[in-house]
Amino acid sequence: MLLAEWLVPDVMQNIAGMRIFLHLIVPGIFCIHAYFRLKSELQCLCVSTESGRVVQLSRNPPSGLGLIFPHCYGGTDVRLDNFMVGKAIYVQLDMPLKPLWADYLRSGCGRPWRRGVVTVRGDHGLLQIRRTNGEATVPYKAMAQLIASKTTQGLKVACLGTAEIFGISMKRDLLLEEEDLIWEWKLNEIGHFTDPFNYTSLLAITDARLHIARARCPKPMSLRGLLLGPRTFGFRCMHFQEFMGHHAGLTITSLAHRSLESYATTRSRAPPFWPGFGPPIDGFGFVFMPKFSQMYLAALSVTQKPYGLSRHATAESEGIRLAAHTADYLKVIQSDQHTIPKGARVVAVVDPDGDEIELDDDRWSAGCSLEPGTKVLLEAVDHQWNTMSDEPWVSQLRSIMDIILGKDENSGEAKEDVWDILEEPPAKEEPNCWLRIGASLFGTDMMGLHAVPERLYESVRQVERRQLVADSDSSA
Repeated sequence: MLLAEWLVPDVMQNIAGMRIFLHLIVPGIFCIHAYFRLKSELQCLCVSTESGRVVQLSRNPPSGLGLIFPHCYGGTDVRLDNFMVGKAIYVQLDMPLKPLWADYLRSGCGRPWRRGVVTVRGDHGLLQIRRTNGEATVPYKAMAQLIASKTTQGLKVACLGTAEIFGISMKRDLLLEEEDLIWEWKLNEIGHFTDPFNYTSLLAITDARLHIARARCPKPMSLRGLLLGPRTFGFRCMHFQEFMGHHAGLTITSLAHRSLESYATTRSRAPPFWPGFGPPIDGFGFVFMPKFSQMYLAALSVTQKPYGLSRHATAESEGIRLAAHTADYLKVIQSDQHTIPKGARVVAVVDPDGDEIELDDDRWSAGCSLEPGTKVLLEAVDHQWNTMSDEPWVSQLRSIMDIILGKDENSGEAKEDVWDILEEPPAKEEPNCWLRIGASLFGTDMMGLHAVPERLYESVRQVERRQLVADSDSSA
């Protein structure tokens, strides 16, 4: 309308009623059309019972002229469906990563919802529930209540419960009231150079269930992507990327402890973009096998890539504290440095003067802080992977999974350090100018970087984690 006022001002002034038509009647037609579209959408009420039965009441109002003349063009159809799911074994939710523009408008410019599809596997088959109005996590929690789970004994709380993945928190949004969060960790994975996505996963373990949230994040724009593909632009132009076939989404799964058969770990090593001019990119993954399946499901896998710690590190401040653990290694009980995180195993210590400190020294019995400039050597993975060290969360997750599967019944009493809270250390420094230029040319995945859109909030969350740890230590 403003364009017409600027292009043909004489026509707009001479024709009587043109401005009224453009400024009042045309917007009114669009509003009436949107109102009738909303009124003609399918409305459902879904109720789950304790006996494993799902009852759904559907209301399908007439469309078009049927809304104005229902007696002539048909009235409202009401349908009652009764599903016998039984004991649910596996629940999965698939939803878009960001709300659609239509959902923004329907929410009244308030908090938009994300539509999705909930898949339930029960004793009598599969059931899918599609939700287009309202938050899809609501029916997901309702179906998760049908999972017949039994509380695993011997588990203790070993996390703070502050991790989030694209606005969704396990403790706040997905867990049931009777569940207690035991352990959670957030992992980032760089996709293959032909894969248009990077992946971010949040793994959470409760006293009765296993929850995994896995997000597909489009890779940021780069010159290599524009020329050779995949043509992705990060979190910009999402509708164009969906038109190109790159659908960013979030998958959330829930599995009971009693339905878990086993788990496996995977290691991978790939050369960098410039072979010979940089270290190889290592990856580590956990994949879980349910009892009802004969193959590992993609939705029940998490991967950290790049992964691993360099064995050689130097203390940069006095915030690193070591304590005696066994005769073979020391353990980091406090740290504010990314290269020497809390829970890491140290097999050798050299002071700033170059003298090696024995592991059986008396100073380690009660714990001792390292002087700046002290060099430490971390424990190697094994004789084959002797150039890197495992991250502390791996051994902790393995111990917890062994308790859940019943492989180590006395580990809860024998290894009290399993339940230490491994708060995340400060993030790595921002990439330098050359790395940013290389990422813009060849892609972040080629430079070994992972572009996480939530990094702006990481500093705030780290402060919250530090405060929670301080409060827990003071209360203890």
